[in-house]
Amino acid sequence: MEIVGQADDTRISAPPGWPSNRGRHVATRSALPDDAVARICRPSRSAMTSGRARAKGWRLVFERRSPPFIEPLMGWTGGSDTLPQVGLDFPTLEDAIRYAQGQGLACQLPSSARPEGA
Repeated sequence: MEIVGQADDTRISAPPGWPSNRGRHVATRSALPDDAVARICRPSRSAMTSGRARAKGWRLVFERRSPPFIEPLMGWTGGSDTLPQVGLDFPTLEDAIRYAQGQGLACQLPSSARPEGA
């Protein structure tokens, strides 16, 4: 029996001479709707604590595409758009912008995050 690698070796690499896929744009259609608009912002800290442990990084959230409605029987607020329930966290602003551009999303940035001259 031949031992190929150690049990703790989880690295997978392409054989020499094969091109790397790093930095390549995938030529598939995004699963997100065409009219989706993303907003990139810093997450706010929790009102229950003075710590800032989870307020690091950047958050990408989606704007509502249709107005909410009031359900007649119980009076609850409902909606047909589930995309605003999705929130993605990124370590840097550049990563969030790169993701939005890769998915073909229109994105809104806060004025404090816009680069100089933009």
